[in-house]
Amino acid sequence: MNKRLLSAVWLGIALGSAPTVLSAKNLAVQLDSIQRFERQEERGDELYFNITEYSNMTAPRFYQVPRFPTHWLSQYLEKVQNVTLWEKNLQDGESVQIIFSLVERDAPPWNVDDLIGSVKLNLRLERNELKREWRIPNKEITSPVEGKNTSYYFEGDDGKYRVKFRLKPIPE
Repeated sequence: MNKRLLSAVWLGIALGSAPTVLSAKNLAVQLDSIQRFERQEERGDELYFNITEYSNMTAPRFYQVPRFPTHWLSQYLEKVQNVTLWEKNLQDGESVQIIFSLVERDAPPWNVDDLIGSVKLNLRLERNELKREWRIPNKEITSPVEGKNTSYYFEGDDGKYRVKFRLKPIPE
């Protein structure tokens, strides 16, 4: 496999492209866990998520978790659990696309940041019914398994990680 090839593979059965339905307005995406299989750097990786949100009703947002200059060290990932990556109170008729990208940080002037993998969540609230769909950008694989953690392998530039996400309602 080309070492520059970036990929994310859903762990489970692709059930087609029909989005699943929930009923909630205040939502959060939680990083349940992240597991290292192969590190990119000899002494370990410094990891963070870039999160990009596009909504049809609000301005786009872009931020990092954990916030710059902080990162997670790959040798301590078992302690990285239940981290809120994104949250929002959706309005009726709102569609949101959120892209979660796992990135490995290096110090300048070398290869500054390396993308390990990305996954996209599409949400749409219509008449108090929430439709959701997880997908790998530019792929047909989706994972609409209601009530389950959504797991992906992220592979790129010699790093390999398994990431578990959970979409959950926030109590009002």
